[in-house]
Amino acid sequence: MASFRTSQFFNMMQNGVVSYGTFSGLGTPDALIPGGKAGRTYMEGLKSLKLFQIFYMANSTFIKASICSTLLRVSFQRRYNYILYGIMGLTSVNALITMVGVVVQCKPLAASWGEVPGACRDQRMLITFTYVVSFFHIATDWLVATIPVAILWNLQMWRTVKLALVVILGLGVFSSVATIIRIKYSAAYEAKTDYFGKYTKSFVGIGNLIFWSVVECNTAIIAGSLPMLRSLFRCMGKEPRAQLVRLSNIVTIGRLGNRKVKPVHSTLLKDEEMG
Repeated sequence: MASFRTSQFFNMMQNGVVSYGTFSGLGTPDALIPGGKAGRTYMEGLKSLKLFQIFYMANSTFIKASICSTLLRVSFQRRYNYILYGIMGLTSVNALITMVGVVVQCKPLAASWGEVPGACRDQRMLITFTYVVSFFHIATDWLVATIPVAILWNLQMWRTVKLALVVILGLGVFSSVATIIRIKYSAAYEAKTDYFGKYTKSFVGIGNLIFWSVVECNTAIIAGSLPMLRSLFRCMGKEPRAQLVRLSNIVTIGRLGNRKVKPVHSTLLKDEEMG
C-alpha cells in the first residue's frame, strides 16, 4: 500500500533527523553542548528540530491514512467509509496547516536556527499547534479504534474471530498513550534554559517532546503491522505445507499494494472453520 510505504519513508527520515540531532544537542543540557547556545552545534540542533517537526507531521499523516485504508478493506457500509475518508482528509488538512505554520514561523526559514538574521513569531504559536495536533491525534486514534467494532458487529462469523479482528484492527489506539504523555511537554518550546534538554529538573525540555513523538509514530507503525501475527501464531505447529498456505494469505497494511484480495474477515473466518 502506497500510504504505508510512504509512512515508512517519512518515519526513517524523521528518525534519521532525530539521530543526527542527538549529536547536535537534542536531549542535552546547555552546559554540555560544545560552544554553548552561540555555537555551531546548537545551531545544527535547532535545524534538526525544525526538520523533525516537518517530517513528524508528514509521517503521522501517512500512518493514519494507511490504517484507515486497511479498515476500508473490511468496511461494507458506506457510512463508515465516509467516516474513514473524512478522517484521512481532516488529518491531511491538519498536517498541511501545521507544516505551513512551522515553516513560516521565521522569515527567512534559516532564521529558525540562527544562520541568518530574521524575524520569528512567538513560540506560543508552536505550543498551540502542538496542543491542537495532540488532541486531534488522540481523538482520531480512538475513533479509528472503535470503528472496527461497528463494522464487524453484525457480521456473521465466529465470535472468537470477530473479537480477534476488533482487537487487531484497533491496536493503533496504543499510540495515543504516547501522545497523551507528550502533551505535558508541550510547554517546552518556551523553555529559557536547557531548551534541548531531556532530563531537566522540571522535565520540560524539547528532548522529552521529541522522544514521545518518536514513540507515538513507531508504536502506530508496529500496531498497524501486527495483524499478520495472528495467522503466524495459528500456523505454528501445523504441517510445513499448511504453514506456507496460511502465511501466503497473511494481509497487513504494508503488503496490499494494488492487488485485489479477499476481505480480511472472510480470510480469518475460513481459517477459523479449518482450524
